[in-house]
Amino acid sequence: MKISLQILIIFSLAACATTGKKTEYQNMFGDEISEIRDSVRRGSLEQSVRDLSMLLEMDPKNSDARFLRAVAYQKRNQFELAVEDYQKILKIGRNDSRAHYNLGMLYAFKTNDKKSALKHFDAFLTLEPRHQNAFEVAKIMCSLDRRHEGEKSNEVFSEWGIKQAGSETNSEARKNMIEGAIKLAPTRSAPYLAMAESLETEGKIDEAIKYYEQALEASPTLSEAHYKLGRLLISKGRQREADIHLIKANLFNPNKE
Repeated sequence: MKISLQILIIFSLAACATTGKKTEYQNMFGDEISEIRDSVRRGSLEQSVRDLSMLLEMDPKNSDARFLRAVAYQKRNQFELAVEDYQKILKIGRNDSRAHYNLGMLYAFKTNDKKSALKHFDAFLTLEPRHQNAFEVAKIMCSLDRRHEGEKSNEVFSEWGIKQAGSETNSEARKNMIEGAIKLAPTRSAPYLAMAESLETEGKIDEAIKYYEQALEASPTLSEAHYKLGRLLISKGRQREADIHLIKANLFNPNKE
């Protein structure tokens, strides 16, 4: 460990001991973190991890130090440790788009956890819908979200139920058929989308919004659901949320007129 870092930590401990409270040591590590960041870029990963671990012992909520250590772990192919640090960052503050982006990349390309990758990429787009990497993320999400891949018999019957419901004129009968389709394939987006559209037709906007959201939980790249949900949110005066969904609708289907 660098001598300057050791001295800084010793000083911080002494200050805590004499004052009996947290001192400004939490804000004293900026220069050290900047130097360690350069070390990580140069590939001095082992020493960087040691230094950052010492900093985090003193200041566990230092998200910059923890993020940098996660990156170092990631570069060393210690993916479980990297994931652990990124997750801790999100527990401190859920709105860290960098952590969501890097977790998405790890889950997508290193641990083959498509569901978690989609979850974190979607959170990234929610926080940074106009980011320069937004289209890159949208493309990756679409490649991961194969909604009709490996269909099972229950899913086939669920799809048939949705089609039958589409020709049903009685609203209650139609919803009952769609509910049956949801029970057959609760992880697919299609039956939730069908229910949302049925409820929207009846003017039950709040209920429709909930089902559009459930459709997107099942398939976060479903541009149609993002678009229709965005329109309904505008009607409810929730413009900021609506804008995010409308941007996502374009990201996941950029060629749509």
